[in-house]
Amino acid sequence: MSKITTETQKAAPIFPRIFAFIIDCITVGVACLVMGKILYPYFENSPFIFQCIGTLLCLFYFAAFNSHIGNGKTIGKILGKIRVKDLNGASIPFIHSLVRSSIFIIPFCFAGYLQTYSTQHLSLSLLVAFFQSIVFACFYLAIFNGNSQQSLHDLLSETQILRNAQSNIPRQSVWRIHYYIIALLTIVIFSVNLWGYFQSKAMSANDFSLISNDIKNAQVESRHTFIGEAESTNQVLILNVNQPDYLDDLERAQTLLEKINQQHAEVLTQYHITQVQFNFSYQFGLAKLSKTTLYDYKKTPKSSLSYIGESTGLNLGF
Repeated sequence: MSKITTETQKAAPIFPRIFAFIIDCITVGVACLVMGKILYPYFENSPFIFQCIGTLLCLFYFAAFNSHIGNGKTIGKILGKIRVKDLNGASIPFIHSLVRSSIFIIPFCFAGYLQTYSTQHLSLSLLVAFFQSIVFACFYLAIFNGNSQQSLHDLLSETQILRNAQSNIPRQSVWRIHYYIIALLTIVIFSVNLWGYFQSKAMSANDFSLISNDIKNAQVESRHTFIGEAESTNQVLILNVNQPDYLDDLERAQTLLEKINQQHAEVLTQYHITQVQFNFSYQFGLAKLSKTTLYDYKKTPKSSLSYIGESTGLNLGF
């Protein structure tokens, strides 16, 4: 009898919780890929709303299954044989679970999405740092908080992770040193983001982002095409942009390229650019949808583009 009591007093082990989270990310990621592919045509020009819908999908999954609706078990937790309960060992209501999940899921989904724009606005850099700090604290406490293995969102929402065989575990406070470590690394996260922001502002005038805030980065790539024994080589200027309009609006793409030609003509001539590729990525929850449009480039005498083709891709992650 004493052996059973000892077992039920143990906190949920680290690895089942990590395993459950990985399974849940894959499950939700696949759902985001499917839904993102379906909804993409309707939100092609609204990437922020698109990401909000994807985040809501992730949020609903975790909030519903971690509540009394799913008896505290997501698909990952079912496989990991653990569940979410309140501090009395009871299932939590949906609203309670929604608050708990929001503390982690919203920063988790938006930290990567906002990172793209954070170098342009100080407020976004600070928000990204804040989100990253929350995500880090959640992972850190889930792994190293050995007393109860409550993560940050567990502590704030007064919930716990139990094994299926457990009815409850004794309440134990978090070791104070963990808070010091989290505070220290939070300072590091904010410092790194602020350094990146001010570094981007101090870039030289040769940076393409100074031509337009829509350009995230640029590179030149040599591509070889074989037709039978004949080989042709194209020098491709690849522009990763923040707005999808450049991929569908030929006139707008030409206007941007003309600005590059006026301020950085040496890039187009030195590398003998023959094609220009515009890339744009859409984030939908835990899935990433990428779109690419390729143009032929000629300078006669202004920059002239002619459409070649486009492609799309789907990936899990950010």
